[in-house]
Amino acid sequence: MKSQPVPKGARYPRLAHISKVSAFVVLLWLCLGGGVVMLLEGNAVGIGMIMLGFAAIAGFRARPIQRLLEAEARSASLPVRTFLVQLIVLLLAAPLLVVSLGQLPFYMMHPSFQRGLIFSGVASLIALGGLVAGLIALRRDRADQPRR
Repeated sequence: MKSQPVPKGARYPRLAHISKVSAFVVLLWLCLGGGVVMLLEGNAVGIGMIMLGFAAIAGFRARPIQRLLEAEARSASLPVRTFLVQLIVLLLAAPLLVVSLGQLPFYMMHPSFQRGLIFSGVASLIALGGLVAGLIALRRDRADQPRR
């Protein structure tokens, strides 16, 4: 049985880039946006979430994380893992938005409900945007690959 040669460059360069950017944006929104919402609610956990957001910014610039992301770009299972994670994030954020939109007149009466609606709405849009951008990037990456 012959083994296939391992590709030297990235197998899915666009998808790897989109995956990295969408994960960074989702993590940043959950930490910074969630921290601001928690602070506006009067909960001191928001300070820790904001500090975690700044740590995420520094972490994505760290050399070990950059090497890990470059190694992920060469992985054959990158599309499956990327879309599974994006789908899970979407399924976690979207039900809160759907429930909030179902009770929209009542949710607009109190500022804490408005903040929750905005937070879950933006998280859902970011997750949906990452999923769509990933699908487009995967299609373009597969179009560039030679036929077997």
